[in-house]
Amino acid sequence: MKRLFEYYLQNIPHKGKRHAVRWALKVLPFNSLASHYGPVMKVNRQDKTNIYALCGEYGHVISNHVKKIQAGEVFIDIGTNYGLFSLMASRQVGPQGFVFSFEPNPAIYGDFLANINYNECRNIIPFHCAVSDKSQLMGLSFEKGHSGKSHLSESGFFTVPTFNPAEWVFLANKIGDKNVHVKIDVEGYEAGILKIISAAPWFKNVKSIVVEIDDENLKSFGSSAKEGIYTPLENAGFRPTINGKSGTHYDEIFVR
Repeated sequence: MKRLFEYYLQNIPHKGKRHAVRWALKVLPFNSLASHYGPVMKVNRQDKTNIYALCGEYGHVISNHVKKIQAGEVFIDIGTNYGLFSLMASRQVGPQGFVFSFEPNPAIYGDFLANINYNECRNIIPFHCAVSDKSQLMGLSFEKGHSGKSHLSESGFFTVPTFNPAEWVFLANKIGDKNVHVKIDVEGYEAGILKIISAAPWFKNVKSIVVEIDDENLKSFGSSAKEGIYTPLENAGFRPTINGKSGTHYDEIFVR
Protein backbone atom coordinates (compact mmCIF):
# COMPACT_ATOMS: atom_id res chain seq x y z
CA MET A 1 0.00 0.00 0.00
CA LYS A 2 2.80 2.43 0.89
CA ARG A 3 4.61 1.89 -2.42
CA LEU A 4 1.37 2.40 -4.34
CA PHE A 5 0.71 5.65 -2.50
CA GLU A 6 4.26 6.85 -3.15
CA TYR A 7 3.84 6.04 -6.84
CA TYR A 8 0.68 8.15 -6.81
CA LEU A 9 2.52 11.04 -5.11
CA GLN A 10 5.38 10.96 -7.59
CA ASN A 11 3.67 10.18 -10.88
CA ILE A 12 -0.05 11.02 -11.02
CA PRO A 13 -0.96 14.71 -11.35
CA HIS A 14 -4.57 15.86 -11.10
CA LYS A 15 -6.62 18.81 -9.95
CA GLY A 16 -7.21 18.83 -6.21
CA LYS A 17 -4.40 16.40 -5.48
CA ARG A 18 -3.31 18.30 -2.37
CA HIS A 19 -6.76 17.95 -0.81
CA ALA A 20 -6.96 14.28 -1.76
CA VAL A 21 -3.57 13.59 -0.18
CA ARG A 22 -4.46 15.43 3.00
CA TRP A 23 -7.72 13.49 3.31
CA ALA A 24 -6.03 10.16 2.62
CA LEU A 25 -3.31 10.75 5.20
CA LYS A 26 -5.94 11.18 7.90
CA VAL A 27 -6.61 7.46 7.69
CA LEU A 28 -3.42 5.96 6.24
CA PRO A 29 -0.84 5.02 8.93
CA PHE A 30 2.29 6.32 7.18
CA ASN A 31 4.94 8.07 9.29
CA SER A 32 7.17 8.83 6.29
CA LEU A 33 6.79 8.82 2.51
CA ALA A 34 8.91 9.28 -0.59
CA SER A 35 7.73 12.69 -1.79
CA HIS A 36 6.78 13.81 -5.28
CA TYR A 37 10.26 15.33 -5.56
CA GLY A 38 12.07 12.16 -4.48
CA PRO A 39 13.36 12.63 -0.91
CA VAL A 40 11.70 10.66 1.88
CA MET A 41 9.92 12.99 4.31
CA LYS A 42 8.26 12.64 7.67
CA VAL A 43 4.48 13.01 7.42
CA ASN A 44 2.82 15.84 9.33
CA ARG A 45 -0.89 15.53 8.56
CA GLN A 46 -1.75 18.83 10.24
CA ASP A 47 0.65 21.02 8.21
CA LYS A 48 -0.22 22.30 4.73
CA THR A 49 3.44 22.99 4.00
CA ASN A 50 4.30 19.35 4.61
CA ILE A 51 1.49 18.22 2.30
CA TYR A 52 2.69 20.64 -0.41
CA ALA A 53 6.15 19.05 -0.32
CA LEU A 54 4.79 15.51 -0.41
CA CYS A 55 2.45 15.96 -3.36
CA GLY A 56 4.40 18.43 -5.53
CA GLU A 57 2.55 21.69 -4.84
CA TYR A 58 5.78 23.69 -4.88
CA GLY A 59 5.94 23.37 -8.65
CA HIS A 60 9.27 22.69 -10.34
CA VAL A 61 11.03 26.04 -10.67
CA ILE A 62 13.28 25.46 -7.65
CA SER A 63 13.54 21.68 -7.91
CA ASN A 64 14.65 21.86 -11.57
CA HIS A 65 17.23 24.48 -10.64
CA VAL A 66 18.57 22.41 -7.73
CA LYS A 67 19.00 19.45 -10.08
CA LYS A 68 21.54 21.53 -12.04
CA ILE A 69 23.86 21.95 -9.06
CA GLN A 70 27.13 20.10 -9.59
CA ALA A 71 29.01 17.61 -7.44
CA GLY A 72 31.42 19.28 -5.02
CA GLU A 73 29.49 22.56 -4.83
CA VAL A 74 27.77 24.20 -1.83
CA PHE A 75 24.07 24.85 -1.24
CA ILE A 76 22.96 27.33 1.44
CA ASP A 77 19.30 27.01 2.39
CA ILE A 78 17.96 29.96 4.40
CA GLY A 79 14.43 29.14 5.51
CA THR A 80 14.74 25.38 5.23
CA ASN A 81 11.37 24.27 6.68
CA TYR A 82 11.20 20.44 6.42
CA GLY A 83 14.30 20.48 4.24
CA LEU A 84 12.94 19.40 0.86
CA PHE A 85 15.42 21.42 -1.20
CA SER A 86 18.31 20.76 1.20
CA LEU A 87 17.68 17.04 0.78
CA MET A 88 17.60 17.36 -3.01
CA ALA A 89 20.78 19.46 -3.02
CA SER A 90 22.50 16.92 -0.79
CA ARG A 91 22.19 14.33 -3.55
CA GLN A 92 23.52 16.77 -6.12
CA VAL A 93 26.64 18.02 -4.31
CA GLY A 94 27.71 14.56 -3.17
CA PRO A 95 30.30 13.70 -0.52
CA GLN A 96 32.72 16.43 -1.63
CA GLY A 97 30.11 19.17 -1.30
CA PHE A 98 28.13 20.64 1.58
CA VAL A 99 24.61 21.81 2.36
CA PHE A 100 24.16 24.43 5.08
CA SER A 101 20.55 24.66 6.25
CA PHE A 102 19.03 27.32 8.49
CA GLU A 103 15.66 26.67 10.14
CA PRO A 104 14.64 28.43 13.38
CA ASN A 105 11.16 26.96 13.93
CA PRO A 106 11.32 24.46 16.83
CA ALA A 107 7.93 23.03 15.84
CA ILE A 108 9.40 21.48 12.69
CA TYR A 109 13.17 21.42 13.19
CA GLY A 110 13.00 17.92 14.68
CA ASP A 111 11.16 16.72 11.57
CA PHE A 112 13.91 18.22 9.41
CA LEU A 113 16.53 16.27 11.36
CA ALA A 114 14.43 13.12 10.92
CA ASN A 115 14.35 13.76 7.17
CA ILE A 116 18.14 14.05 7.11
CA ASN A 117 18.34 10.61 8.70
CA TYR A 118 15.67 9.07 6.46
CA ASN A 119 17.70 10.11 3.41
CA GLU A 120 21.13 9.42 4.95
CA CYS A 121 22.35 12.90 4.05
CA ARG A 122 25.72 13.10 5.75
CA ASN A 123 26.76 16.30 3.97
CA ILE A 124 23.98 18.49 5.43
CA ILE A 125 25.02 20.77 8.30
CA PRO A 126 21.80 21.95 9.98
CA PHE A 127 21.54 25.14 12.04
CA HIS A 128 18.64 25.64 14.44
CA CYS A 129 18.58 29.43 14.09
CA ALA A 130 17.45 32.32 11.94
CA VAL A 131 19.71 34.57 9.89
CA SER A 132 20.07 38.20 10.92
CA ASP A 133 22.70 40.94 10.89
CA LYS A 134 23.68 40.22 14.50
CA SER A 135 23.48 37.62 17.25
CA GLN A 136 20.35 38.15 19.29
CA LEU A 137 17.04 36.65 20.36
CA MET A 138 13.97 37.48 18.27
CA GLY A 139 10.36 36.46 18.05
CA LEU A 140 9.19 33.98 15.43
CA SER A 141 5.59 34.23 14.29
CA PHE A 142 4.14 30.81 13.57
CA GLU A 143 0.92 29.98 11.79
CA LYS A 144 -0.35 26.69 13.15
CA GLY A 145 -1.10 24.32 10.29
CA HIS A 146 1.07 26.22 7.77
CA SER A 147 4.69 26.26 8.93
CA GLY A 148 5.86 27.83 5.68
CA LYS A 149 4.41 31.15 6.81
CA SER A 150 6.74 31.51 9.80
CA HIS A 151 8.72 34.76 9.95
CA LEU A 152 10.76 36.88 12.32
CA SER A 153 8.92 39.58 14.24
CA GLU A 154 9.37 41.86 17.25
CA SER A 155 7.31 39.38 19.22
CA GLY A 156 6.18 35.93 18.24
CA PHE A 157 4.99 32.54 19.33
CA PHE A 158 8.60 31.35 19.73
CA THR A 159 11.80 33.07 20.81
CA VAL A 160 14.67 32.00 18.56
CA PRO A 161 18.38 32.81 18.20
CA THR A 162 19.67 34.66 15.17
CA PHE A 163 23.21 34.75 13.79
CA ASN A 164 25.06 36.43 10.95
CA PRO A 165 26.56 33.69 8.74
CA ALA A 166 28.64 36.25 6.85
CA GLU A 167 30.81 36.56 9.96
CA TRP A 168 31.34 32.83 10.53
CA VAL A 169 34.95 31.84 9.85
CA PHE A 170 33.79 28.22 10.07
CA LEU A 171 31.46 28.70 7.11
CA ALA A 172 34.04 30.54 5.03
CA ASN A 173 36.63 27.82 5.69
CA LYS A 174 34.21 25.04 4.74
CA ILE A 175 33.27 26.78 1.50
CA GLY A 176 36.82 27.61 0.48
CA ASP A 177 36.90 28.07 -3.29
CA LYS A 178 33.78 25.98 -3.98
CA ASN A 179 30.90 27.36 -6.06
CA VAL A 180 27.93 28.37 -3.91
CA HIS A 181 24.17 28.33 -4.57
CA VAL A 182 21.74 30.03 -2.20
CA LYS A 183 18.00 29.65 -1.58
CA ILE A 184 16.17 32.30 0.46
CA ASP A 185 12.57 31.87 1.61
CA VAL A 186 11.91 33.86 4.78
CA GLU A 187 8.44 35.35 4.26
CA GLY A 188 9.40 38.95 3.53
CA TYR A 189 12.91 39.37 4.97
CA GLU A 190 14.60 38.28 1.73
CA ALA A 191 16.04 41.74 1.00
CA GLY A 192 17.56 41.85 4.48
CA ILE A 193 19.16 38.42 3.99
CA LEU A 194 20.65 39.49 0.65
CA LYS A 195 22.21 42.53 2.27
CA ILE A 196 23.71 40.33 4.99
CA ILE A 197 25.22 37.65 2.76
CA SER A 198 26.55 40.18 0.23
CA ALA A 199 29.12 41.13 2.89
CA ALA A 200 30.31 37.52 3.30
CA PRO A 201 33.82 36.63 2.07
CA TRP A 202 32.29 33.70 0.17
CA PHE A 203 29.72 35.87 -1.65
CA LYS A 204 32.14 36.12 -4.58
CA ASN A 205 31.69 32.34 -5.01
CA VAL A 206 27.91 32.54 -5.33
CA LYS A 207 26.75 31.42 -8.77
CA SER A 208 22.98 31.42 -8.25
CA ILE A 209 20.39 32.71 -5.78
CA VAL A 210 16.79 31.54 -5.56
CA VAL A 211 14.54 34.08 -3.85
CA GLU A 212 10.86 33.86 -2.98
CA ILE A 213 9.21 37.10 -4.14
CA ASP A 214 6.00 38.15 -2.43
CA ASP A 215 5.07 41.82 -2.70
CA GLU A 216 2.97 41.94 0.47
CA ASN A 217 5.55 40.09 2.56
CA LEU A 218 8.37 42.33 1.35
CA LYS A 219 6.28 45.41 2.09
CA SER A 220 5.79 44.24 5.68
CA PHE A 221 9.58 44.56 6.11
CA GLY A 222 9.71 47.97 4.42
CA SER A 223 11.12 46.64 1.15
CA SER A 224 10.10 45.91 -2.43
CA ALA A 225 11.13 43.45 -5.11
CA LYS A 226 12.82 46.05 -7.30
CA GLU A 227 14.66 48.06 -4.65
CA GLY A 228 15.46 45.26 -2.23
CA ILE A 229 16.16 42.33 -4.55
CA TYR A 230 16.40 42.98 -8.30
CA THR A 231 18.49 46.16 -8.27
CA PRO A 232 21.14 45.09 -5.71
CA LEU A 233 21.55 41.67 -7.30
CA GLU A 234 21.83 43.09 -10.81
CA ASN A 235 24.44 45.54 -9.49
CA ALA A 236 26.32 42.52 -8.09
CA GLY A 237 26.42 40.87 -11.51
CA PHE A 238 23.37 38.60 -11.29
CA ARG A 239 20.63 38.42 -13.89
CA PRO A 240 17.06 37.26 -13.24
CA THR A 241 15.80 34.33 -15.30
CA ILE A 242 12.08 34.69 -14.54
CA ASN A 243 11.86 38.47 -14.14
CA GLY A 244 8.48 38.74 -12.47
CA LYS A 245 6.51 36.88 -15.10
CA SER A 246 4.52 34.92 -12.52
CA GLY A 247 2.68 37.78 -10.77
CA THR A 248 3.03 39.05 -7.21
CA HIS A 249 4.10 35.74 -5.63
CA TYR A 250 6.73 33.60 -7.34
CA ASP A 251 10.22 32.18 -7.11
CA GLU A 252 12.93 34.10 -8.92
CA ILE A 253 16.26 32.61 -9.92
CA PHE A 254 19.27 34.88 -10.29
CA VAL A 255 22.43 33.58 -11.96
CA ARG A 256 25.95 34.98 -12.26
